[in-house]
Amino acid sequence: MRRGLLLAAVASACAALAGLGAPARATDDGRSVLFRYTDQRITESSGLAVSLRHRNVVFTHNDSGHPPEVFAVDIRTGNTTATLTLRGASDRDWESITECGGPDGPAIWVGEIGDNLAIYKTYRLLRVGEPAELTTGEVPYLSYDVSYADGKARNAETLLCRPSDNHLFVVSKEEAGQAAVWAVPTPLAAGRVNVLRRVGGAPPIVTDGTFLPGSKHVVLRGYSEAWVLDATTWRTVATFTPPIQIQGESVTALLDRSALLFGSEGLNSAVWRVPLPADPVKLGGTGGPSPGDGEPSPTPSATPHHSAHATPKATHAVTGKPVGDSHGLPGIDGRWVALLSALGLGALVLTLATRRD
Repeated sequence: MRRGLLLAAVASACAALAGLGAPARATDDGRSVLFRYTDQRITESSGLAVSLRHRNVVFTHNDSGHPPEVFAVDIRTGNTTATLTLRGASDRDWESITECGGPDGPAIWVGEIGDNLAIYKTYRLLRVGEPAELTTGEVPYLSYDVSYADGKARNAETLLCRPSDNHLFVVSKEEAGQAAVWAVPTPLAAGRVNVLRRVGGAPPIVTDGTFLPGSKHVVLRGYSEAWVLDATTWRTVATFTPPIQIQGESVTALLDRSALLFGSEGLNSAVWRVPLPADPVKLGGTGGPSPGDGEPSPTPSATPHHSAHATPKATHAVTGKPVGDSHGLPGIDGRWVALLSALGLGALVLTLATRRD
């Protein structure tokens, strides 16, 4: 009998481990894993941007401590199609990537804007013209130094490009009441420090963001919460739950406006596809900012002060139903569930194998 239990446990453990590579099924609101990174070099994907020039391609990069490389990834397979190397560029803390159009064609912007210890006073934006043909190799780039208008050091993980005019913005990763949106001056000048100007408040602890096509709304994400903002007033108009990931670091929007893509750090990490309704406010159930979120603004339009109020329960993007226990954790990466199950079953196998009758 013990042998039978042992064989059954081994079979279950193998099945659980096999599930590590299996794609996650779509949830009842249409969320699903679009792809997983297959490149073993991509271990800390910290930003995500959809190519403006190449279909089915997104760009990503690693966090600090890695070579200054941008990876072009095929969203149909998760395979890296090209590696763009910014030879000589510093990689103190690359935290975000975005794409902008322009008279010279689309450009990839990388934000060296991370500062976990808040010890730097200047940061760097790197511009790479998106190649007409994606091939692995070194690419030319421009480097621009920036600083905040108040002279303070800040951690930030979000670089945004407004499609309507290709204007760049940085969102600081700070606590409620301190986080803010900062406009990048235009045109940027090389060889001197360009000053970022505060234009609005922001939700707390934002890890990435994206303008939606049309430029009317911005989606910002944190580790366990996401926000839809009015791009004119920078006020929160909806709050929703993003896919729960081990370390949710990135978000971007497909150009056809059909979905948002959410990424995470980790080897072979998954990028989730979340359907985007015609009215992005329907992503959440808040209907607007919570009472008390307003703050005096230095500009004619009101700027929100996002406090730590409890937010209304998020709703599914498609069904409109509240996210409850019956749905589990929306978007949770099933690889980790399978891994934990495998470890538990492995312990059972070991116990049965060594136990004496």
